[in-house]
Amino acid sequence: MLVRLDDGEIVRADWVVGCDGVHSTVREQTGVAFDGAKYPQTFVILDGEFDTDYAPDESYYLTGPTGVLVVVGLPNGLHRTFASVAPGESVEGVEDTMRRLLAERSPLRIDPVRAVGGGVFRVHRRMAERMRIGRVLLAGDAAHVHSPAGGLGLNTGVQDAVSLAWRLAGVLRADLPADELDCWETERLFVSRRVLAETDAQTRLWLMRGWRRVLRDLAIGVGLRTGLIERVISRRMAQFDLVLPPGGAGVGRLRPGRRMPDVVLDDGRRLHDLLTDHLLVSFGGSAPTELDMDSVPVVVFDNPKLRQTLGVPPNTACLVRPDAVIAAVAHGAAGLARPRTRLASHRMPARKCALR
Repeated sequence: MLVRLDDGEIVRADWVVGCDGVHSTVREQTGVAFDGAKYPQTFVILDGEFDTDYAPDESYYLTGPTGVLVVVGLPNGLHRTFASVAPGESVEGVEDTMRRLLAERSPLRIDPVRAVGGGVFRVHRRMAERMRIGRVLLAGDAAHVHSPAGGLGLNTGVQDAVSLAWRLAGVLRADLPADELDCWETERLFVSRRVLAETDAQTRLWLMRGWRRVLRDLAIGVGLRTGLIERVISRRMAQFDLVLPPGGAGVGRLRPGRRMPDVVLDDGRRLHDLLTDHLLVSFGGSAPTELDMDSVPVVVFDNPKLRQTLGVPPNTACLVRPDAVIAAVAHGAAGLARPRTRLASHRMPARKCALR
């Protein structure tokens, strides 16, 4: 296909990946719908140096009768602050408005000293109908945009790219069939829908007023006192418990579609350090020669404590993708053929996404 760049240069490309943001030209040219809505609330943001009692390495979400205030530590001793503005209120000056909102809403001392950036923004929640259109792929804000609640914007876009990179490289090398990219689209649309739903719920919680705000604050208080927020909400926001479709039966904590735990190896390295390609992990009872998979790296663990932690018996093997997601898991000598078949399916001319 032919692609015209901003400077007028025309490039012939086999594949195009649109990572050109919320106003994506690539998405627009493909005609893909980008449906959603805009929140009515206006937010003001100010980055800079503050004389403050807030810790430099923590994030604070503060809610009250007049709105939400967020304070986040940044590198080099800076902080980011952003706050909701009352409906119908205009912002004449970012620094003056933020100074007033900090005085109204902050329970700790925080006085602006030097601003390095700021502005006024509105929040959208939108998602592309498709992320693959033939040889055109959409990623990042070109495919999904949502509230900053939970800090998942950059994470989700980077995940799009990492999950796409090894697949597209395999397609270009002819190691993987092109329909592997359909599986990528299925996974990333699933994640995008979940992120949009969760950030929308958090944003609506931010903006509650009246008796709903009172109930919200009571519930948050209970969650903090009982540790529920730390045990459940934090893991959900970090996506540690996310299981990608279509999932399937697993062994212990190891399940297809789930992130492989980053366990420590005997030499002090971590398992994820080895994920430059697919990796076969065997948990005892099998020597590497018995698990020969055409040069696929094999790691053998014969550590009962580790198996107990992961809930897996001996003779368990799992195939881990380059993006640290478990592709297949099996138990028993006969079952070891399943991970082999899973990898061999990459070399087949066609494959259904349901095999994942």
